[in-house]
Amino acid sequence: MINSTEDFSINGISYKDWTLNTIPDIGYSQNNRRSQEVFKTEVKSKDENTESVKLFIKKVPASIWVRQYIILNEHKGEYSLGEENFVMEAISLAFLNKYYPGIAPKFYGILYESPDKPNDNVCFSFGRGKCNNLKKFNDMLINQLQLNNKANVIMISELYGEDVFKYVKNKRKEGCFGNNLEEKKKILHESLKLITTLHETGLSHLDISPENILIGNNCELKLCDFANSAPIYTYNNRHLKGNKRLRYYESYQPCISKVPLLPPECWNIVRIHEKLKINDPYDYLKSITNQEERKSFYFNVSNADKFMLGIFFIWVWNNNYIWEKADSFNDRKFRNFVKCGMDLYNYELTYNWPDDLKDIINQLLPLENRAQLSLKELCKHPWWSN
Repeated sequence: MINSTEDFSINGISYKDWTLNTIPDIGYSQNNRRSQEVFKTEVKSKDENTESVKLFIKKVPASIWVRQYIILNEHKGEYSLGEENFVMEAISLAFLNKYYPGIAPKFYGILYESPDKPNDNVCFSFGRGKCNNLKKFNDMLINQLQLNNKANVIMISELYGEDVFKYVKNKRKEGCFGNNLEEKKKILHESLKLITTLHETGLSHLDISPENILIGNNCELKLCDFANSAPIYTYNNRHLKGNKRLRYYESYQPCISKVPLLPPECWNIVRIHEKLKINDPYDYLKSITNQEERKSFYFNVSNADKFMLGIFFIWVWNNNYIWEKADSFNDRKFRNFVKCGMDLYNYELTYNWPDDLKDIINQLLPLENRAQLSLKELCKHPWWSN
């Protein structure tokens, strides 16, 4: 899984001979660009009988990778970053690729790249298989950075299908999606099964959106962008005292998804941070010892995923979001939805929707419903087979 760009190849073509095409940071301003670079490429084979391979490539500065790795290692992998967590993304992709293939695009591995002259010692360590785990890899990166050698960490995945956002947009241009209720229903059902399977692995995604669900042939869906992913279970919820036992993981970092899909409980925490002018929630929470007081700063990650899935359902069926943000203080449409008891049966904008669909989404949106909901049971809802 870990290699050097000097030694890595696919279809007999070395990485250094690939043509990388930049994927622009759509939606990010020039003054607030992502720290990583993303590319796509198609690696053709020297053998005419072997198919070409389409790849998605994410390049991250080694200095950022090392900083994130050290933080995660110090906190046993349970430190929530207020930024894209590339180390957790790589770990999640490698884990899913090995033990649960099909949930995410195929993961080819992690590469070390030195923009400067290749370091023979680094290349030798890869060639001899000495760098065979993340700890050794990180130690090597630290050594290179101490020598003032610039470096990048590269993650390589299969470039699978297209994201649902683009798929639906293209279908609308063709005039063949808006009224195709059976296709919409198929996408909803497959996405529910996909998230259910992900949760059964013990992972939450925390950035479910039309942009991060990929669609291939025959409506086969896969998840991408695991930079916000987190474990569903833990023995180390630091805001809960008592005997260590397996619990649902609760995070203190509310900025986890795209604005329209962020759950209400996360908006509540955001407002607390703004009111108290909290810039570093982890450091701030060290000073609070009262357990009841601490609870208001945390949210359940699996419940957050369920809410995002419900909003994704709304986006697909409605051809758009209904409200801009699930924040009743700042969004009039969502405030009206809350006044309706967060019940789509009572909400005028969904009056003509199928009752069964309303029932399904109603189980995904209100927190008290989500907390009791089994996604596996929701997959058995009779609407899916009607």
